[in-house]
Amino acid sequence: MVNLPIVSISDIKNINRPGYQLFTLNFSYSDFLAGNKTTRNIVMFLASNNLHSADKTVLINTIQQGAKGVGFRLVHRNKTLSPILFSSSESVQGNATSIFNIAAGSALAPSFSIDMGAYYYAYDLNNLSTGKIISTATLVFSYD
Repeated sequence: MVNLPIVSISDIKNINRPGYQLFTLNFSYSDFLAGNKTTRNIVMFLASNNLHSADKTVLINTIQQGAKGVGFRLVHRNKTLSPILFSSSESVQGNATSIFNIAAGSALAPSFSIDMGAYYYAYDLNNLSTGKIISTATLVFSYD
């Protein structure tokens, strides 16, 4: 869970990446070949059923009586200008951004992290309202 700070509608309209919050996904891997090499190709992407209909980089609010016109975007910490593109399916990556990938037989540390960030994103500036905002996404691991 990532909690963003409370921000004003003015901040949502006027600040680049309002409420920006850094977070880290931590992993450990143990199914190694000799030399800490992976046994399979590994790809990770994010999927959600809560995506904006015209912009698959925006997670929309799931609370009926919550804030309107605003959602969330996620980014890699070192690529803040490129929002993560989500898949609408947990079984098909499609055009969704790979947040991690490694080829079979490649060396991988037994523990590793992916540094990310989340922020509010106004997708309808004319219909912004205050209120609680919640959305969800699933981290999908694909092995082959």
